[in-house]
Amino acid sequence: MSPSPNLDECVISPKPCNFICKNTDGSYQCACPRGYIMQEDGRTCRGEISKGHHQHPPITIAQPSATHLH
Repeated sequence: MSPSPNLDECVISPKPCNFICKNTDGSYQCACPRGYIMQEDGRTCRGEISKGHHQHPPITIAQPSATHLH
């Protein structure tokens, strides 16, 4: 049995992430741009953090459980 080709979930509609989507083998990862915070759903980012704060948090990457479509 040959392996299934990797499906790029980042190009499907609707998009799985509201900002940054990185295709991975068998899944995808969502990330937020600097100054935004990943929400509990692992797909959406909340608006900018306090503008008076000069240090930005690292980019948050969430990886949902692998979903294989046949």
